[in-house]
Amino acid sequence: MAIIKNNILSILLILLMLQLYGCSSELILEDIHSTFQQLQLNNIPSQQDYPDADAVVVLDLTDNQTTWENRDLITYEKHHIIKKIFRNTNEQSTVNLFVRPDEELFGIKARTLRPNGEIINLQSSDFYTISGMGESSILYSDIKTIRFTFPAVEKECMIEYVYQKKKNEPFVRDVWYIQNSIPTLRNQYSLTLPKIMAAIIPYQYKSYPDSQQIKPIIDTNQIRRAGLTDPITFTWARSNVPAFKPEEMMPPPEMFRAQLRFARTAWAGWSGIGNLYNEIYFQPRQIITDSVRLFAKQLTDSCRSTREKIKSIYESVQKIRYVAIQLGLSGLQPSLPQTILNRRYGDCKDKAILCIALLKSIDIQAYPVLVLTADDGILDPSFPSWHFNHMIVKVQVDPNTIYWMDPTSEFSPFGTLPWEDQGINVLTLYENGGQIEITPGKNYNENGLKTQIQIYLSEINNTFIKVHMESRGEEARHFRAMFSEKGQTEVNDICKEMILNQMVKAEIDTITMLNLSELDSTFSMDIDFHVPSALKQQGDILYFNPSILKEVNDLRWTAKETRKYPIWFPTGYTIRKHTTINLADSSLTFVSIPKTVSFQNNDFSYGNTIQIENQKKVTSEEVFLFKNATLQPSKYKEVKEFFQNIKLSMERSIFLKQIKK
Repeated sequence: MAIIKNNILSILLILLMLQLYGCSSELILEDIHSTFQQLQLNNIPSQQDYPDADAVVVLDLTDNQTTWENRDLITYEKHHIIKKIFRNTNEQSTVNLFVRPDEELFGIKARTLRPNGEIINLQSSDFYTISGMGESSILYSDIKTIRFTFPAVEKECMIEYVYQKKKNEPFVRDVWYIQNSIPTLRNQYSLTLPKIMAAIIPYQYKSYPDSQQIKPIIDTNQIRRAGLTDPITFTWARSNVPAFKPEEMMPPPEMFRAQLRFARTAWAGWSGIGNLYNEIYFQPRQIITDSVRLFAKQLTDSCRSTREKIKSIYESVQKIRYVAIQLGLSGLQPSLPQTILNRRYGDCKDKAILCIALLKSIDIQAYPVLVLTADDGILDPSFPSWHFNHMIVKVQVDPNTIYWMDPTSEFSPFGTLPWEDQGINVLTLYENGGQIEITPGKNYNENGLKTQIQIYLSEINNTFIKVHMESRGEEARHFRAMFSEKGQTEVNDICKEMILNQMVKAEIDTITMLNLSELDSTFSMDIDFHVPSALKQQGDILYFNPSILKEVNDLRWTAKETRKYPIWFPTGYTIRKHTTINLADSSLTFVSIPKTVSFQNNDFSYGNTIQIENQKKVTSEEVFLFKNATLQPSKYKEVKEFFQNIKLSMERSIFLKQIKK
């Protein structure tokens, strides 16, 4: 399908001159010692060499041979992996291979090499085919998983496997992953193709996250001697590669795991990628039937403005059931708009094409937008390549009126994008080609939670607590997603779990929610509950922690002394909390309250002001602002201290005593 349109004369020359060489062959696992000798691997590592690793990849070889078959560009890709296991044998001994619809798996050979020299080969019955990507598979995915587990695995044994794929779309989303989750002794990626093909159908590549490119090893003598149809090989290699160890609270790991990405030079930049997708996959499916026009008319007949029409169509498509298929090689072509209307479900590109078809049928211009969501990485504007997992919609009413819409985001109100789509590089597909643009974002003031808490403190009876919460932006989206379509028992369980973090014996009395489904309105929630024995006693002094619904609980991510990767909060946000502590028992009086605290800098701030209003009332005012979503490792010490100070502040108690009568 991906026949390159440029250099037509050169391609014809190839088809006339190229003698296709056989790339597929019987897979064989040679004697392990011969393999090591050929690759000059003299010292196989032991646990002493890698004391902190569960295993080590001794060898990770990828060999690609690219050619033309029946006028299509084809790659035969062979993988050969040898791993030595030190501990955690169960975790290290199972392999999952993912096969896309445009790929064909030729076979697998695998074996366990025990420390005593015994070799146990896996049989054909040991390989299982699973629909989707295993237990975490998304519904209706057409990717297959080949899963197998090595037998008789023990400490200090090796496992080895080799497999081959035929790929119909080379250089579209090819990636060489240099780093594994465990250390790698030798990692090598080679690309073999006829000399004439290398000259006129060039590919491009870029290394990540390194700023310096990894240059291929090329045998110049081979190139000099090779005829036009003779194969030549480019090899990239790395030795002694450290394990990739993600950190908690870091941006998507894919942004930092060492890798080499490939793309087709023939795409001619982002504009070419946009044209390719539009012409082959999107526009041929943009068929507006009479039923689609009628549905659009029904949705917009009562609307008084263009904005209302767009909003009505967005909200209608938003309600269509979302079925997720990532926008990779297995999910390029959307369904027909009429098909989506009939079945009432679709993935991101299905919802996008339906939304665009409905808008166009009432003469409103809209465009598909290819996206790599923020939770999966960052689209690199300097490297035109296929690196997307999602599709949204851009509506252009006039030069000054633009709406960005993600119809798959069930709880995002019209005119807003979910945080995964905000402030990121995207590829908008116009009629004349693709163009990199940046989606609008939100600041910390637009994502917020405002809480009012009334505490009626008693030693004799239950302590009663009333919580009123109002949320907006991503906070509202979070709560709506949490409580939508939940029964009362499930809602009670969720709220009780929130409260039990602070009040172990809490019992919920009532829960009220307002504007759960009205996305344009502020979502609010009231929780009334009571706690027996809320007051703790130490000698003659009673004490109570007034910080209900703590925003900072789990700080395990601050346990390390230093940090390698940035600290990532998906969104900035603002939290305001006003708490009133009322003494319900006349025999109680306040002894002391925590001092006012304040921590702040350019990225975040926290303040907690506590004061005694009278003998029976104390008020607390907390304000928590986090302005920046990503902070560099150099700020780790400062961020760590900030959050630890907040946690300490939230753990402070007020002290009381009984008045003797």
